[in-house]
Amino acid sequence: MLGCLFRSVAIAPTHSHDIILFSLADFLARIARFKDALRIAKRALALNSASPSLHFLIANIYAASVSTFGRSICVNSGACSRCEVL
Repeated sequence: MLGCLFRSVAIAPTHSHDIILFSLADFLARIARFKDALRIAKRALALNSASPSLHFLIANIYAASVSTFGRSICVNSGACSRCEVL
């Protein structure tokens, strides 16, 4: 699936690259590859900075990565007394 999305950027018309990159970034975020998702989303944003959906996706990627990081700290170190909230 990931390879197909990358190939689609190469063969798609230029005016639709931001849509494909959005889909790829969304997919990467859903499988917790936040660093890659953010990099791809920023590429899409460079092509279409007026897209509210892209700004929303980037905010969600940041939120998910912070949430996941917070949960991993709690689980791995027991440092958080509110793990059930995270």
